[in-house]
Amino acid sequence: MSFSDKLQKLRKKNGLSQEQLAAQLNVSRQAISKWEQGTLPDMNNIINVSRYFDCSLDYLKSMRPKAGTTSRQSEPLWN
Repeated sequence: MSFSDKLQKLRKKNGLSQEQLAAQLNVSRQAISKWEQGTLPDMNNIINVSRYFDCSLDYLKSMRPKAGTTSRQSEPLWN
């Protein structure tokens, strides 16, 4: 499961709209939408997502490429 899939699953599990999550993370709704479509956020935002949902960075970073993504988007978040 990719970061985008995990983010969307966590958001929906917690009953949040993209707008509500964006407000909690101090980012735009468009940023959440892009992340859920496969664009990776910067490390600070990944950490914020991890803290907000109380999940490990390992959970968020372990991912498989999502169908239709470019190789850049399917690279690990860090080494």
